[in-house]
Amino acid sequence: MTGKYPSWSEWELLLSSHALKRMEQRGLSEIDLRTMLHSASAYTMTMQRDRWLAHCNFQGTKWLVVLEPIHDLELITVVTVFPVE
Repeated sequence: MTGKYPSWSEWELLLSSHALKRMEQRGLSEIDLRTMLHSASAYTMTMQRDRWLAHCNFQGTKWLVVLEPIHDLELITVVTVFPVE
């Protein structure tokens, strides 16, 4: 799926410890992350099963947010977030 929001995109977020560490290093708050995901331009599947990339723009910078939906629990694990150069 490219260019559309997946059906699970509105589920609650679960922030991994890795994602929290990277967000802190990159000066992002949880509100910043939620803002980015709310206005993502596209969600694309990766080669890894059930792992997705959210393509975001935030404060003039392109970002990728790596996500893994947990279908049984209707949660989305945020794996990591990083700027695209």
